[in-house]
Amino acid sequence: MSDIHTRLEDRGLRLPEPPKPNGNYIPFARSGRQILVAGQTCLTDGVLQYEGVVGVDITVPEAQQAAALCALNALAIAGLACDGDFDRLRALKVTGFVRCGTDFADTPLVMDGASDVLVLALGERGRHVRAAVGAAALPRRAPVEIETLFEVEQ
Repeated sequence: MSDIHTRLEDRGLRLPEPPKPNGNYIPFARSGRQILVAGQTCLTDGVLQYEGVVGVDITVPEAQQAAALCALNALAIAGLACDGDFDRLRALKVTGFVRCGTDFADTPLVMDGASDVLVLALGERGRHVRAAVGAAALPRRAPVEIETLFEVEQ
């Protein structure tokens, strides 16, 4: 078992089966050493785990858990792209979308749920740049969606 699996299991987490695309697109694109993972929501085994507007239907801690599931899904797909060699995988950027009202100011706090998982899983190679954007609607009424850019190190 690789270090990523051990670090995740020590926190009660696991990499899921990579989610299937929800439309006419591919789950990742690889160009040279870069891997761009398509937007991921908080699906587990094809079932959305959280739904609604953050700050109205679900709390910030619940939204952080949703963001963590998004990151686990992104890692699972990145694992496909790098043939499971997580020791060479480095997170570069996360763009997070949080379904919220116009006065909601805690999008960065919500996205910490995803960032924390990437750092836990990849260590220092999990540190990344990030954007946290409020959104009026997301696929399947998901509260959070993330898009990730990884690099496969030489």
